[in-house]
Amino acid sequence: MGIETYISILTLLGGYYVLIKKLLDSPSNSGLKSAINQLLLGLSNKLELAHAYGQPTSVQIESTTYCNAKCSMCGRTMVYTGKNPKKPKHMSFQKFKKIMLKLPYCKYIDLQGLGEPLLNPDLISIIKFCKERKS
Repeated sequence: MGIETYISILTLLGGYYVLIKKLLDSPSNSGLKSAINQLLLGLSNKLELAHAYGQPTSVQIESTTYCNAKCSMCGRTMVYTGKNPKKPKHMSFQKFKKIMLKLPYCKYIDLQGLGEPLLNPDLISIIKFCKERKS
């Protein structure tokens, strides 16, 4: 498909965006909704739009900022042990669940960041939730 075709499709979809949004927000037709979401994301990406018309399908979440290592090359060491250190925190299972429920099309979840995810006491609950959600 040429760029003109993508522009035509996006223009057509733009006219029906409110209708498409209602469809995406409705509880039924999950396969169709997922396909429409992928189409909107693909078109937005192909046209290099500043705003993505669709919801994320992958996310990176920092489930904790605690770490049991003190690696000198890690940015976390400066933030959490340097001058004016921040207090590390764990993300609760409830907060994680609240975030994920707002991302119905998210299929890929990367649990990492500056902290060591295995130190989060809710990690097992978080992983179980992700596994149940995927099936």
